[in-house]
Amino acid sequence: DRVGALPAALRALGHDVRVVIPRYGWISPVATDGMARHLAPLAVPVGDGEAWCAVYEARAPGSDVPVYMIDHEVLFDRPYLYDPPGGTSPDNLARFTVLSRGALQLCKHLGWIPNVIHAHDWPTALVPIYLATGERRGMFRRVASVLSLHEVMYQGRFHGHERAVAQLDEGAFHADGAEEYGELNVLKGGGLFADMLVATSPERAAALCTPDGGYGLDAVFARRASDLTGITSGTDAASWEEAARQHVEVYRRAIEKRKATG
Repeated sequence: DRVGALPAALRALGHDVRVVIPRYGWISPVATDGMARHLAPLAVPVGDGEAWCAVYEARAPGSDVPVYMIDHEVLFDRPYLYDPPGGTSPDNLARFTVLSRGALQLCKHLGWIPNVIHAHDWPTALVPIYLATGERRGMFRRVASVLSLHEVMYQGRFHGHERAVAQLDEGAFHADGAEEYGELNVLKGGGLFADMLVATSPERAAALCTPDGGYGLDAVFARRASDLTGITSGTDAASWEEAARQHVEVYRRAIEKRKATG
């Protein structure tokens, strides 16, 4: 609901908002108001090589927000989003590395560098990690990051050696980053490296800082309490407009923090 409604509400306030998602197998031109394929392929660093992806662009029905879809048949053309029913996808880190790093590569491909990149949950929590630990040496040096926390019980936990898949070096993989008792915890890293954090309500923001609500990351969220905001989403256009305005304030704070830290 947020990824569908929030960009449209932000767009209505005059902001240039764009959305990046995987092109899952069931997304076809029938499901959108037209879908065009970019001519140039996208090379996305992953593991010890690159994943070559196509890029499709569309407008979601009833919206003028551009939606870019990272297309990689092996990784995304599946009948599920994250894991198959009753099982797990052993290549999820590769899948969402391609989505997260692919979003940054797409910005370069478009020649469009945003002020803020807004990531959601662990599948895109690599974005603030990349921005804080490497990408800011280049054209993303002034780009702020915001991470929304929806389902924190899912954290993107992997064996420590798998960090090579996401190309995370010692700048990201340590106790004050994405490392957790020798393992990789993507949401932990995103929670520590993002400039600002957003929970789904003020009550949820407070709960994240407690042992019962933080699912093992309560100390991380308590540490970031001054940068954690709870924003309640709406059920109609008027309430989404207010939520969008609150998000704009979070983006402003993230940008100011980014400027202050160089």
